[in-house]
Amino acid sequence: MPSVATLPEYSTVLAQVFSPDGQLYAAGTAAGDLAVWRTSVLAGRGERRHLVKWRPHAGSAQGDVHSLAATDTFLLTGGRGQVVAWRWDEVEGGPGEPAWAIQVPGRGEVTSMLVTAGGTGGRLVIATGDNNLYTVDLETRW
Repeated sequence: MPSVATLPEYSTVLAQVFSPDGQLYAAGTAAGDLAVWRTSVLAGRGERRHLVKWRPHAGSAQGDVHSLAATDTFLLTGGRGQVVAWRWDEVEGGPGEPAWAIQVPGRGEVTSMLVTAGGTGGRLVIATGDNNLYTVDLETRW
């Protein structure tokens, strides 16, 4: 099976997600990198270079990108004890500063996230490595 794109050697991809419009694809690694590609570039032939690559959790004790989720507006990255939101419309030019962050109680990494419908912005269900689940309203982030 031919690969569509590769990340550097010794990278373990822990999470992946498409933007809501299907135009972008993001992959997060155990090394803490988050790379974003245009899906049209991945599907074509020739060089499949990423649009942008950064470390969304570089400031935390463990910088891994454990999980990813998408809303209409945000690319959500889950690391150790936090969820960070990046605006999809700003990712292509380089992420800059995050739009917002949620500190998750406990000591676990955010191993999985699910966005559910409801209310103005829906809810985010967060699963952590210390065997807990948390729900957060995406509008109030509480």
